[in-house]
Amino acid sequence: MKALHRYFGILLTTAVALAAGVGPVQAQNYPDKTIHFVVPWPPGGAADMMARLIGEGIAKELGQSVVVENKPGAGGLIGTEAVARSAPDGYTLVLGSTGPNSIAGSLYRNLRYDPAKDLTGVTQITELPLLLIVNASLPVNSVRELIDYAKRNPGKLNFGSVGAGTAQHLTSEIFKAKAGLDMVHVPYKGSAPAFTGLVGGEVQMLFDNIPASQAMIKAGKVKAIAISSRSRSPALPDVPTVAESGLPGFHVVAWQNVAVPAGTPPAIVQRLNNEIVKFINTDAMRKRLTDMGANVVGNTPEQEAKRIRDEVAQWGAAVAAAGVKLDY
Repeated sequence: MKALHRYFGILLTTAVALAAGVGPVQAQNYPDKTIHFVVPWPPGGAADMMARLIGEGIAKELGQSVVVENKPGAGGLIGTEAVARSAPDGYTLVLGSTGPNSIAGSLYRNLRYDPAKDLTGVTQITELPLLLIVNASLPVNSVRELIDYAKRNPGKLNFGSVGAGTAQHLTSEIFKAKAGLDMVHVPYKGSAPAFTGLVGGEVQMLFDNIPASQAMIKAGKVKAIAISSRSRSPALPDVPTVAESGLPGFHVVAWQNVAVPAGTPPAIVQRLNNEIVKFINTDAMRKRLTDMGANVVGNTPEQEAKRIRDEVAQWGAAVAAAGVKLDY
């Protein structure tokens, strides 16, 4: 019996040793085959273009091809779920974003993955501030004036969004809660109809991204009174932040990152982080991203893990305040 116990003890020790060596061996040889970079959105859009630029850039440094695969559907959930369920070996990446990677867990009743537990953030690529835009005829030119006007007219102001549960909608809900305002949400199906509603006076304000807003601002059809990020955007340096112009501490942004399945060896995560951060900080790539209205980030995996936890909590509170629940 003692011999049998000793035999199984040797087997167990050997198994543990072999398991402990898998991660380092994989990391040393990584990558030795094609990497698949999933974009959970249709081809041709800004997210697709960004992923292809990053894939091409890091492929040269990694010495392996990076194939971009579009898996659109359900607001980015289908492609993101596919990566969350993939092997954690560093050969499947996803271009993450605010909706599928931080809002979805609170918004959807039957989501089949946990954004905070089933994915590991490699690095944040960008933050995408949103502009606070108001109807041109509204007699306000700052956040402070908007807050005062709304408080004098409780329940009479409508705010638009590009859809219920979107980052644009929930940013307005956070603004509304922090400022203590009584306003009514009017959801639209995208930026174009939302701007039509704003110009036509159906709604008096909305948050939307910079590229979608610039043409209307230049035409004088709407007024951009603030930006949602902590600091001003290089694309619109004259537009103050919400925080500096009436609501201190306000910082709400959409964002994009690169993520891998949870359980991917830390050495592989760090290797990917090194190459991606180096590439997005090249002069050419920084200019491309800035021209798209984005602020370049490039943080560590540890910083990204904390940021995602904070994001999930912030958007979860906004979803609860809005009372929105969707089915997936």
